Amino acid sequence: MKKMIIICVAIVVIASSALIIVRIKTRINLPNIEMVALIELEYFDIIDGMRKSICFVAIENQNDIDTILSVLSEARLVNRWGALNDSPLIWSSYLSVFIYSDEHLMERLFLYTTESRGYVFASYRGLYRIDQNIILKIHQMMYVVN
Repeated sequence: MKKMIIICVAIVVIASSALIIVRIKTRINLPNIEMVALIELEYFDIIDGMRKSICFVAIENQNDIDTILSVLSEARLVNRWGALNDSPLIWSSYLSVFIYSDEHLMERLFLYTTESRGYVFASYRGLYRIDQNIILKIHQMMYVVN
């Protein structure tokens, strides 16, 4: 009986440790800040039944780039299988984030909110949860820069 209890406790400890390790490693992987030269932000919404671009801004200021990448790095993986395509299809409004180096597009993300949660959709990599206020902060940056 004691052996069985020890085995059960060991299994619980190992499973808990594995979950903690997986949770730590599930943050979104973003490009190195030093390599990023430009971030484009574009907000889309449905107007008169059509998806339209509402606002677009290109950000080249390194402090703004650092801020955006820093807050986005807080996103944590929720669902790896929900991102088996390259662009969002179902959200009525979202913010697209295009991250460029000097030479090419490095990353394409789509940010959106539902009820009280924020999400980051990374094409072919997964769906990440993020604080809704972070998306609001990035959205507000668009109008300050623009």
